[in-house]
Amino acid sequence: MLIRAVLFAIFLMIPALSLGSTGESMKQYHAETSTPLAEIVRHLEARLPDAAPMAASGTKATVSYSGSHVPDALRSFLVTAFPDVDAELLAPGRTVTLAVTLRAADAGTEGALLILTRLTADETGLPAGAVVLLDGRGAAPCAGQVVVSHDLPRGETAELYQTYFESEGYRFDGHSLAGVSFFVGYRPGCSVTLYFEADGGATVVVAQFSEV
Repeated sequence: MLIRAVLFAIFLMIPALSLGSTGESMKQYHAETSTPLAEIVRHLEARLPDAAPMAASGTKATVSYSGSHVPDALRSFLVTAFPDVDAELLAPGRTVTLAVTLRAADAGTEGALLILTRLTADETGLPAGAVVLLDGRGAAPCAGQVVVSHDLPRGETAELYQTYFESEGYRFDGHSLAGVSFFVGYRPGCSVTLYFEADGGATVVVAQFSEV
C-alpha cells in the first residue's frame, strides 16, 4: 500500500511539472534546520534578486527560479541548507527550474527542494534508456526513491531491473520479476522495493530504498 501511495502522489505531481515529454527529470531533496523560519525569510528577502521571487506567509515560504544561471545568493543558500544537493545541478550554464518550500516546524524549519533539469545517463546511474521522472535519492546509500519510465513492456522492464539491481548486490530469492508488479530485493543493511506499472507501451518503475 505504501508504494502505491508513493506512486499515486508522484503521478499527481508529474503533469504540473510538465515532465516526461520534455525529457527532463526531477531531483528531490529534504532537509531540516534549527534556524527559525522567520530568520531564514529575513535572510533571503535581503539577498534574493527579482529573478528568484519569494512568497512568505505565516508558517510557509516558497522560492522559485527558472533559467540557466541560478543567482549566487540562492545557490549559496541551497548548497548550505540542503547538504545532499548536487552542486553541479546549480552550476552556471545549466538550465533548471527549481522550487523551494520552507515550513515552520517545532524544532526550527523543514525544507524541500525540487529541481527540474535534464540528466545525463552518467548522472542517473541507471540502466540505459531510463527516463528519470523523479530522483529522490540523497547522499545516504539506502534512502529515498527513484521513479523512471522505460520504453519497454512491463515484463522486459522487470527483467532488466532485476539484472541491474542484482549487479548492485541485491538478491530476489531466485524469483523472476517478469510476471509480477511488486517485489522486494535485499542486500546487507538495505532493501529495495520495486513496483512496475504499465504505461501504454512503456513501463513506469518505482524503486523505494530503506534500511533494514
